[in-house]
Amino acid sequence: MAQKLELVKEVNRRRGVPENEINITVDARYNSNTIVSKKKPGQNATQVFALGIETITDRKFIVAAVVQNKMCWKGAWLRGKGFPIECPGHEECTANLYRAAALSEYELGKEMGNQIGLQKCLVRYVTTDGDGRSAKGIEEALAAVEPMWKVERLADHVHLGQSQFRASLRAQYSPGMFHGKTKEENKQLKTVFSKDLKCRCSMILKKLMEKYDKNINEISKDLPKVLDATLRCYDGDCTQCPEYSIVCKGDDALNWWSRSHYLSTYQITALQMDKTDKFLLQEILKMKLTTAAVESMKLYDNTNKNEGVHRALSVNLPKNVIYSKNMEGRLASGVHRNNNMPGTSTQLKCTNLGVELSERSKRYLKKMDTDFTYNQDYILRPEVQKRRLQQNAERLAEHKTWRELNKSMTITAKVN
Repeated sequence: MAQKLELVKEVNRRRGVPENEINITVDARYNSNTIVSKKKPGQNATQVFALGIETITDRKFIVAAVVQNKMCWKGAWLRGKGFPIECPGHEECTANLYRAAALSEYELGKEMGNQIGLQKCLVRYVTTDGDGRSAKGIEEALAAVEPMWKVERLADHVHLGQSQFRASLRAQYSPGMFHGKTKEENKQLKTVFSKDLKCRCSMILKKLMEKYDKNINEISKDLPKVLDATLRCYDGDCTQCPEYSIVCKGDDALNWWSRSHYLSTYQITALQMDKTDKFLLQEILKMKLTTAAVESMKLYDNTNKNEGVHRALSVNLPKNVIYSKNMEGRLASGVHRNNNMPGTSTQLKCTNLGVELSERSKRYLKKMDTDFTYNQDYILRPEVQKRRLQQNAERLAEHKTWRELNKSMTITAKVN
């Protein structure tokens, strides 16, 4: 990771910015699918690791990886035999945290800041998925390197969109807002509308970021009009859409009602909103379409890379298996593979262990890297992304058709 930080510094030097200032995204991964347990007090997880991924380069290297581990089989065995042993601290102890202590993202951030500070680097912005404690920990650790240094926590726009979706689901809209004939139909339409709302705000924000090159001052000038036009559009008034809506042209062919896969598939062509509905919708739109919201995600970074690495590390550290002794080694192996690509990582590990590889093996490892790079580039192609959107729309239509058919079959069975 120290070598990757040197590459990041080189990129900063070429750009003419301070070489030791970086921005990172941080996310933690616990060895449990649930936060609490029915069988034991406190958290259900016993191990956690957090990754700091830089956002300066396109490669997005992992520059910090920290672990908290409460598991020590030797300590547990000795205590079972009656010895007054406490973890951590005894000989060959694998734990670095007391078994009753809480796993803390603040402490993880602190350790992450120590790792980065040892490489003479400073973190300016930290993008997290809603937990700002890791940013505070990084700031406190970097104070040892630069006493007056401040670390700013930024929001992840993807997770903010998920929060927007959940807020719309919880909102108590009026019964007549949707055209469903039954309560179950209105519930389904509400879910579809909430997904559409999240996608529309994300698209608006993305286009504004591209239009003004992430200039928050310029974006802020347009936001009030964009917010008002979006609210009016959902209310059926598209008079301001051609100029301010960003994603709706306001005419019969290019309006949002026909453009949206969610609204067009479920034939939502109008919303019967009263004053309370408009107020609720406006507050939900403000979660992303206000100056304060845009300021909180001004770099437009997200933790998708962190979560992708977490899924890849499930090969080394599956949640249903506890590795108390070699958790850190398995994590380091996965981080090395991610930072160097699979083939190169395998070759470097073999070289370090003194294993001689044949020319055929080297060619195969090189092909692994080639395939890995190709697959990454392939996913980002515009035509591939467009095809995936079309496939999602087809699946949405298939799901709606199946629900309607299943409902009619159920009614027929009850009548018979």
